[in-house]
Amino acid sequence: MTLQQIRYCLTIAQTGSMNRAAEQLYVTQPALTGAIQELEQEVGVTIFNRTNRGVTLTNDGRRFLHYARQVYQQYELMEQEYLRPKKRIFGVSTQHYSFVTKAFVETVRQFDATRFEYAIRETRTIDVIHDVAQRRSDIGILFRSKHNRTVLNKLFAETRWWSAAPMCTCGRGTPWRKTSPSPWTNYAPIPACASSRETRAPPILPRKFSRNGNIPR
Repeated sequence: MTLQQIRYCLTIAQTGSMNRAAEQLYVTQPALTGAIQELEQEVGVTIFNRTNRGVTLTNDGRRFLHYARQVYQQYELMEQEYLRPKKRIFGVSTQHYSFVTKAFVETVRQFDATRFEYAIRETRTIDVIHDVAQRRSDIGILFRSKHNRTVLNKLFAETRWWSAAPMCTCGRGTPWRKTSPSPWTNYAPIPACASSRETRAPPILPRKFSRNGNIPR
């Protein structure tokens, strides 16, 4: 018994015709008939009744197809998991913010949906942190205020995250180099980069300083 023979049986049962099944399977009808006869001889039961009106399942055939479907479904799952090209998954966990959903949708539209799978998960604060820590999501979006700062900082420390103050390195020819301190508004038109020192961190992501002088987080 082979997976090919099982696939032949499933297709014949679905179409109810040897001719149509042969067309779908891209094989000749004699080759299809021969494969089914060999299978029936091997398992010792008649799977199909052949009539002038088409092909129907016998009682033994229905029982055989019950198991055959389970076997073939497991094969398809294994094929999908190990043999088919996998898409890269980009996930975001966030508290409930409408602007995050809008930004997520706009981001998805800019990239190739055939190469990536996208997922956004709206959940509780603690779950956002756990999702990112366990790499279930690539990005977590939280609102940190004076009311929850202490609790969040404790959770971040437990997951061994770290934060850094904004810093900018300027070349010698930068016109604002001599300004001390240099106002952030001077850098608004300049592309910026955000990165992490973690060895397994995602690639550097380009972005820009905001017009109000703040660095987007």
